Amino acid sequence: GHVVHRQRFLDAAGEPLCEVDLDALWAGVGECRALPRAELHRVLLTGAGGAVRHGAEVRTLDLLPTSVGVTFVDGTAAEYDLVIGADGPRSSVRTLAALGGPPRPAGQVVYRTVLRDGPPVTEWTALLGQRSGFLVVPIGAGRLHCYADEAGTEAPADPVARLREVFGSYGGPVPELLDAVEWVNVGINDEVELG
Repeated sequence: GHVVHRQRFLDAAGEPLCEVDLDALWAGVGECRALPRAELHRVLLTGAGGAVRHGAEVRTLDLLPTSVGVTFVDGTAAEYDLVIGADGPRSSVRTLAALGGPPRPAGQVVYRTVLRDGPPVTEWTALLGQRSGFLVVPIGAGRLHCYADEAGTEAPADPVARLREVFGSYGGPVPELLDAVEWVNVGINDEVELG
């Protein structure tokens, strides 16, 4: 991954709005580090300790005074100090723990890509427009994670062309980033209100 020292917020033209010193924010806790999800999974698995069960669907969760009781669909049960529901926006674990309602459309079209040959961006950088925003985060090994969104409810037929159309007038590193884009994952953003 990549240690991120600062978050930079710019307007759509690339002019500075504000910065957040992440070294100061995270002092005493650890580094702020950005890395791809697959690498995060590997890190979590190496630190899990004990056996890791794959494909173990949860039937019930019982919040006990000092632990969490989990019953699986196959009938087995166990107690854990911590249960992490990393099963997406339609999380069955969140539903079983009564931590919010179902996801609902947020009214945003979201574009995601990873670039290997982009401009030299070294800090978490967000460019904020009227109804759209573009975020670039270095994630290590020369890779950049790009996330962009615009108001809307339908994914475009050609997401690369639409990304260039919406963000073509942005300043800062965005023009070079758009030149380097070869593919884009596009979707409609959901939000979950936590209870």
